[in-house]
Amino acid sequence: MQARRTALLFLLGFCLSAAMVARAEDSAPSKPAQRPAEVGDSQVRVAGIVLKWIRADKQANYRRIEPMIRAAAAGGARIVCTTECFLDGYAIADKSIPLDAYRSLGEQIPGGVYFERLAQLADDLDIHLIAGMLEADGEARYNTAVLLGPDGKLIGKYHKQKLEHELVRNTPGNTSSVFATPFGKLGVMICADRTEQTIVRGFCARGADFLICPSGGMFGPEKNDPIVQARSRENGVHIVFVHPAEFLVTSPSGAIITAELVGDRLLIDAASENGEADRKEIRYFDLPLHSKKEADSTTGALGPDALINGDFSVWDGYMGKGVTTTSVGVPPKSIPEHWYGGPGVGATATYDVVPFALGQRQVPGDPKRHLRVTWQTAPSADWPGETHHQPAFRFSFLENFSIADVRRFAGQSVVFSFHARAATGAVDVIPIMWHSYDAATAGIAGVKGAGYELFEASGFPGVVAVAKGAPRPQAICRVTDHWQRFEKTITLPTTDGKSITPGHYTGVGFDFDARGTPSLDLANIEIRPILPGK
Repeated sequence: MQARRTALLFLLGFCLSAAMVARAEDSAPSKPAQRPAEVGDSQVRVAGIVLKWIRADKQANYRRIEPMIRAAAAGGARIVCTTECFLDGYAIADKSIPLDAYRSLGEQIPGGVYFERLAQLADDLDIHLIAGMLEADGEARYNTAVLLGPDGKLIGKYHKQKLEHELVRNTPGNTSSVFATPFGKLGVMICADRTEQTIVRGFCARGADFLICPSGGMFGPEKNDPIVQARSRENGVHIVFVHPAEFLVTSPSGAIITAELVGDRLLIDAASENGEADRKEIRYFDLPLHSKKEADSTTGALGPDALINGDFSVWDGYMGKGVTTTSVGVPPKSIPEHWYGGPGVGATATYDVVPFALGQRQVPGDPKRHLRVTWQTAPSADWPGETHHQPAFRFSFLENFSIADVRRFAGQSVVFSFHARAATGAVDVIPIMWHSYDAATAGIAGVKGAGYELFEASGFPGVVAVAKGAPRPQAICRVTDHWQRFEKTITLPTTDGKSITPGHYTGVGFDFDARGTPSLDLANIEIRPILPGK
């Protein structure tokens, strides 16, 4: 029987040998096919592994993190990031560890036992993996973050530059490295690097489209978050910050998109593993992928006057809950500075901020809140609409005046995007922008002693569409009963020939078909300039 079985196997192998040449090992499990449309997707899911350290225990730290990395990949993450020096538990913080013992915690890159395990993990899961560890390179020791590709190969590594107390045992890096990925150019900085403007600027000068920061020092809204916000705002990039006690994402305007605290400590001892103090989570952010055209015309940064309002965080100053207003204004201080709401002449509506359901995935970026505007009474049927819209029956129900200089976007095309849904049937919403000028400018409509021109989507960059009468078909966003992302291109004219004095602004807002009583939800409002000719 055994001889017959052997002969059959030999014959089968002979007949299939040509087909088997293409396989390295016929018994090895096949790797999942590369996920489609890596380039061109509108977003990529990033996961931060928020996990407490066990000091100087590489075996325990790897054992703890591997199932979390696997779970993050199962949750759709294409980029997964650990904390700073997760592998050695940031052993540099404890100078009582004997020097020889500390140096022995260093990992060869490549070649180290745990480095190779991480590389195999990235390969198995088909992910980009950013992992923090102490690197051993000859006599030198570096606080390092490695970037592993979905094939398990080392794309690159980054050495922390601002070491402070680490200098007694570690060697600083000297380059703000940027790595090419299918999702754009990625800059990886580590912890205290975020406090140095020149270090962070170096990543962006090398073309970084977004930054990820494995960290392990300061955290929270008082000591950390404003620093990360400032670096995002200065450089016009998203920053994803991953820490043993916090997951933070900031937008290119410096707004906080998500900030999650996970416990109040960075470190546990082995006896506390899986106990109350050992709080750990996988946190996700769906990072928008922007075209290379989208940048400021001079610096590549959006600057502080660009509007990116991921979860209506500016509405923290909101003083009412469900403020109901009539006509064309809201009660003073009922909504924050720079925002203005009004449901229309003769209308009544409620403006409110509503929490998202925990764990919702319809709107990316894990926003915590959205704006809801609910009409109780429609605008008067005999009101033909605002002067600039006549004879169309439409009204600007929400406006933002935070872009302080009318020249900020003059002559530029911008991408205006937002998420919206309607609870009361389909509603036509039109995103709009305008420039205000001095009323002395000929041909500009006078409003409260000043003048402005109103613009909507033309559908084509470089083509001005003045919002008069009925909206252009390409400007209309048909909002329905589920969250959708809308994106329109709006072109603003130059200010040539217009009278401009200090204080004139560019505004953004929304019109709607004013004949009904809809309930509208809005989130993730964003404008980004498009650099001409790129």
